Amino acid sequence: PEGEELFLNGAFCLGLTSVYDPTDPANVRADADKNAAEAAVKDAKTALDIASKPPQATLTDEVAKKKAGDDLKAKQSDYDKAVAKRAETVKDRPAKQMVLFMDDQKTETTFYVEDQPGLQWKRIEIALGADATSEVGKTWRKIIRGGTKGGKKAVVVGVGEASDNLPRKRFKTDKTVSLVVFLPFATFLGGIGLLLLFWGALLSASETGMLRDRAPSAGDLKPPYSLARVQMAWWLAIVVSSFIFLLLVTGQYSNVVTPTSLGLLGISITTGLAAINVPASTPPAGQPNPPPAPPSQSNGFVKDITANANGPALQRLQMVIWTVILGLIFAWSVTWEYTFPAFDTTILLLSGLVGGSYLGFKFGEPPK
Repeated sequence: PEGEELFLNGAFCLGLTSVYDPTDPANVRADADKNAAEAAVKDAKTALDIASKPPQATLTDEVAKKKAGDDLKAKQSDYDKAVAKRAETVKDRPAKQMVLFMDDQKTETTFYVEDQPGLQWKRIEIALGADATSEVGKTWRKIIRGGTKGGKKAVVVGVGEASDNLPRKRFKTDKTVSLVVFLPFATFLGGIGLLLLFWGALLSASETGMLRDRAPSAGDLKPPYSLARVQMAWWLAIVVSSFIFLLLVTGQYSNVVTPTSLGLLGISITTGLAAINVPASTPPAGQPNPPPAPPSQSNGFVKDITANANGPALQRLQMVIWTVILGLIFAWSVTWEYTFPAFDTTILLLSGLVGGSYLGFKFGEPPK
């Protein structure tokens, strides 16, 4: 490649030499004729040089010089014919379809080169496409997956014919080339922007009922935080930031969100809606209703989401731990594999059971 860096969703120039097969019988004969004619021209030039510089000019020397000059012209004519024959050998051959390899990984990037000797330059585009489920997108995600150093991944560029499963040895770079996956400074600025956005939302949530059991009022300044609403906000932040990150890095926006990711988001939304409609516990039949207690206040974010009025609750702690674990797996998949995770059915069922157990125990919880 021209230069030391390639850019994802960019283009670069690739130079190839000796694309044609030198072992082909027709090429072998043409090369042999050309080499023999080239050697004859060299010998004729040497003879002419000797004849042109005699010790003393005589008639015999002039005759030898003229003969050497005529011999050079004849040899030069033979050489020109050999070169023309060699060119004729490859003139009518169809162009070869070549394919790009990255770290011996075959890509869907193909191009055509002339089946003849000499240096040929080709412009190659690295485009993942908008669809995350396309074969092109899957292949390039395999190439860029894993850690990067400063947003760059060291790769070996290779080229092979369309039928090859590995690049040709003579068509591989001698050293690794930096593939720029993302620009660290731009990504840093984007991350800071998202953090400021989420921080502003959290500040707003602390003063409103966005993440609390109810909206604050004059006599109810700090209601407890709601576990179900916090879980909804957790998944919303992860899904939105992951989608923006993948859009900026890969340029993909179609079919980025996997069905299982939607399933997890749907479970958290359903849990939140159901938690709002869970009625407060009532005294046993025949017993009078106790006088209304003053509205409970927040005991701090962690205590609010992990405990009820009776203290720490296992079903709440279970839901918090499982939500955090799945969130970390989600973030790892996006930043390491550059794709939304594909959770299996068992994980979705387990998430549903965790949310269901939280709702089931909530029916018997005393109001905060």
